[in-house]
Amino acid sequence: MKTNLEIKRSWTCPKCRRQFVSTFTFAAVKIFKDKIRADFSLSRKIKSRRINRWVQMSAHRYLHVIDIMKDDNIDEELIEWIREAHDKERKQLKTV
Repeated sequence: MKTNLEIKRSWTCPKCRRQFVSTFTFAAVKIFKDKIRADFSLSRKIKSRRINRWVQMSAHRYLHVIDIMKDDNIDEELIEWIREAHDKERKQLKTV
């Protein structure tokens, strides 16, 4: 699988957090010394061992947190979850 995402484990950025926003923040990453933590919100709760934790933000909104420890942790499953988070935000805008 080929993506445009690349992890460089030598990144240094104290207290660095990047948010991905369309109209709403749909995903964010925070860079630690030994991992990258990604979070994203969906209208459903994912049941997967990859999810470190989730927080129910409202009746139909769940924040999911996942740690990326190595390059192959960024796979089609994770990309699909983030794509779903992005598309969910766009869909909500059309129904408002």
